[in-house]
Amino acid sequence: MKLTSDELNNQLAHYKDECGCAAGAKFMLITSVASLIVTIHQYGIISIGFLIHLPLIIFISILGAGLGKGIAILYARYKYKQLSKQLISSQSI
Repeated sequence: MKLTSDELNNQLAHYKDECGCAAGAKFMLITSVASLIVTIHQYGIISIGFLIHLPLIIFISILGAGLGKGIAILYARYKYKQLSKQLISSQSI
């Protein structure tokens, strides 16, 4: 699908301003739920093992948020470069 210059400029603006917050939040939710499920499955919800692992669950959730944010920013930079090249080539014709 061929995009017009205006559409390319709109997409460029979107990817230029991408901060990765939405992806970070999604990754944080996924890693939180996954680590909670694994911990509850292994130790039960009311146990000392669960309480001992709570800091690890929080740490894993924060790492997941950072990973999601990083991936989103890298993807946005990649798409920005691609769209920039596409815009340059469309304007040179």
